[in-house]
Amino acid sequence: MRRHAAAMLLLMHEAQAGCEGNCAAPINVTCGSVLVVGDSTTDEYMPELRALLANLGVGHIYIAHSASDGECGSSFGLKSCIEPYLQYHWSVIVIGWAHRDIKPNSYGVVTVSEYRNNLWETYTSLKGSLAPGGSMVFMTAVPVGASYEQRDNEDAKELNDEALRLFEHEDMTIVDHYDRIVETCRRDPGLSCYPETCDCARLQSDGVHGTSEGRWHKAVAVADAVVSHYVPTDFSDDCSPAVTNPKIYDDRPGGELALGSRLVLCLAAIGALIVLNACLVVALCRRRRKASEGVTPTVRPTSPSL
Repeated sequence: MRRHAAAMLLLMHEAQAGCEGNCAAPINVTCGSVLVVGDSTTDEYMPELRALLANLGVGHIYIAHSASDGECGSSFGLKSCIEPYLQYHWSVIVIGWAHRDIKPNSYGVVTVSEYRNNLWETYTSLKGSLAPGGSMVFMTAVPVGASYEQRDNEDAKELNDEALRLFEHEDMTIVDHYDRIVETCRRDPGLSCYPETCDCARLQSDGVHGTSEGRWHKAVAVADAVVSHYVPTDFSDDCSPAVTNPKIYDDRPGGELALGSRLVLCLAAIGALIVLNACLVVALCRRRRKASEGVTPTVRPTSPSL
């Protein structure tokens, strides 16, 4: 009853704000497609994500991203934004949302409790649009560098913590962009101050949005999560799984393994080859040494000098 009341309150809030039709409806959606829901920090790496997943046999990738300013650009408008996407059946749905709710100058004021309620209602709606065997993935908000004046990193951390508590007992994969970016940046000399008192120009161009390397950094993490759960589907009405025992899909040899798993196996194989070559060299050296030690010098008799 409480969830139903929260959903009705959210719909009334959207109606009052005039957020209907906030996002354009997707076109040519096929079974086995992936939906990504996020703000500009997610939308910016869609080309990289599509390139990665296309090479791994994953279906079409769609982004639900509201470009609206004002309250419709916050989590209050997110519900109406995803509405056109709910009539389809998605193999994997990826959602990440926080930064639009911590920028009061453009998107209105959203309290922490409102953020939590709006995020939960959005999540449950999306979950209902999964194809049989489909999976949910949640992304934490990226850090806010010290120079970025329109947002505060403490707010990003607070909403990340709230979202992680919200989904603690849900069957979903977490892509922790916040921790991954902080850990990567702090490994660079002089950046132990990030993000509290300095920026990470290597991964963020303005303190929030990504550089080319920063976009690939996020895209690889999301692609690995998607491939780990991707299930090929039939083209039936309900997009049923195409295999009896769903597994990660890739039409190339070894495709049942995710990106990280294949990398580990490749490194293991390279290491095994190095060890094998070293063993062969050692064995060959020992064989030559034994051969040289076992040969008795031949002494030829010499005729006395005349």
